Amino acid sequence: GYLVRETLRGPGLGKVRASIGPDRLVRVRLEVSPNARHKGGLAVYGENAGCYPVEPTVLLEFDRGHGLPEDYRSDEPVAAEVAMRVVLAGAEHGGHTWRYTTKKPGADWMNAGFDDQDWKTGRGGFGTDAAPQSIVNTRWNTPDIWLRTTVTITDPRDIRTAQWRLYHDEDVEVHVNGKQALSLKGYESKYLDVPLDGQALAAFRPGENTVAVHCRQTAGGQNVDVGLVVVKAAR
Repeated sequence: GYLVRETLRGPGLGKVRASIGPDRLVRVRLEVSPNARHKGGLAVYGENAGCYPVEPTVLLEFDRGHGLPEDYRSDEPVAAEVAMRVVLAGAEHGGHTWRYTTKKPGADWMNAGFDDQDWKTGRGGFGTDAAPQSIVNTRWNTPDIWLRTTVTITDPRDIRTAQWRLYHDEDVEVHVNGKQALSLKGYESKYLDVPLDGQALAAFRPGENTVAVHCRQTAGGQNVDVGLVVVKAAR
């Protein structure tokens, strides 16, 4: 394991202060940087969470007084409240290999039976480095891009609590088995979560499913990355 030390000052400290809600809890998110030298993953060891029954520890040191008594302890629950299962990996989870083209395809490009063998292959996300907080694994710098892949779902009822995890700059459409499952206009400068609605869920079927994406770009930075994760309460 590694001991990581990070000192927050200036704008970084200001962002932390601004993110603290009325409950006065400081929420810490552990992640592997997209440009990390070693991208094998991040393991947080703890009871029932890894190989060793050692609880992960975060030590906070303050340059100024914090208003808490010495040896302050809290009985607030800190265990994870949700469990996540990746169905379709976005770039945050290593990226998925898609077939893609930047030339306008036929009108049936989103259907399961469409022949995409002449399309290129690349790993998401797609875009340029100009889009803030995006992850680029395959360069895309043209006005449009079309993506296709397949995911296997044993039972669509298992993904009732799923959500799209995506980055789009700009307009994006997501189709499942030829049916539109999501359409968003404009752009985002960070990843967002969009729960599957009834229309999207109804498009999935047992077995292999075709996921097709179109993203349009007009100016500025550009990126598209689409993932699908199942989120449910942790046991």
